[in-house]
Amino acid sequence: MTVKKDDKRGTWTVVVYHNGRHYWRRGFRTKREATKAELEIKAGLQIPKKRIKLDELENEFLAHHKLHYSLTTVKTNESRYNTHIKPHLGNKYIDNINVKDIQSLVNTLKMSKKGYKNSYINHIIECISKLYNYAIDMEYIDYNPTKKVRKLKESQSGIKYITQNQFQKLYQSVDDFYYKTFLMILFYTGIRVGEARAIRWEQIDFKSNEMKINAHIVDKGGTRRVDGRKNNKDYIIIMPINVKKDLLNIYNIEKNKDDFDDDKYVFGYYKSWSYNKIRTRFKQALKEAGLEDIKLHTLRHSYASLLANSGASIQELAGALGDTLEVTINTYSHMYDNVNEKISNRINAILEERSSSFFIDEDNE
Repeated sequence: MTVKKDDKRGTWTVVVYHNGRHYWRRGFRTKREATKAELEIKAGLQIPKKRIKLDELENEFLAHHKLHYSLTTVKTNESRYNTHIKPHLGNKYIDNINVKDIQSLVNTLKMSKKGYKNSYINHIIECISKLYNYAIDMEYIDYNPTKKVRKLKESQSGIKYITQNQFQKLYQSVDDFYYKTFLMILFYTGIRVGEARAIRWEQIDFKSNEMKINAHIVDKGGTRRVDGRKNNKDYIIIMPINVKKDLLNIYNIEKNKDDFDDDKYVFGYYKSWSYNKIRTRFKQALKEAGLEDIKLHTLRHSYASLLANSGASIQELAGALGDTLEVTINTYSHMYDNVNEKISNRINAILEERSSSFFIDEDNE
């Protein structure tokens, strides 16, 4: 970092490295002044910036990315880059890519016959933005062209979910008790499918009624169990009574097997159920229940809807889902659209209650 704060003096310092020498300037009151001085020093020294292509930057960023994010996130971003960004921009130098180039990519994706959703296209823009932010940190470039690219409008209310009555129809359409329990966990705890597939008995404590969510299954690049959640933050679920009851029934069956121990999978025993197997059975169950085809992840949204409609605050919802407040607001804020109306109704109720205590009927004086 070439611009840093001197905590003792409360001022900013600039240090520029060039040809084995250090060039210092101290005493700047603000970071803005120090940054300006840094640019002046570099201009005076005529330090050329290293020019790299976007593909080169992606390879470098990928190595950095693996140190700080889950494997699922890394693989997802890598796939999006190779599929959508690389063919259009990969061979260009990053300082030659401008707003029009990125906007052209956005337009191409928007007009694609594959019908990409606006939210998905915005994720592609975000992938490019992360690359440029990294390039700025590495001092390859001074600006991020995606800052001027307008993201597409997303419809949050388009998130699908099913009601508790619809889930009951789904639950009753399944004969296999293990699979019924799997669906129940998704609907009544809100954990992700990969997290449910990864559950081992060691994560469940029936005495304290707790289930620790600290791993997930990754299918890209080979199916494997990975420590940590998608957002790298473990959390503990207090099991609802129906979930605990069904899991306890399964446990009482499994524990009688000769080689049983706590590192066996709840769903799959030696290895976790495959996603394709789970999805195929889900589609069949939906059909038999007379419900429209939805994704398994919809059960997580349904759990969120169940809590929101029962009066849970957005902060409580974030805790229940194990997500940050920011992520929860971005995803589920539409469920709280009538919050102002509710607040107004509460204030009116308070005023009515107070008025009945303080106002005296003049006819009775």
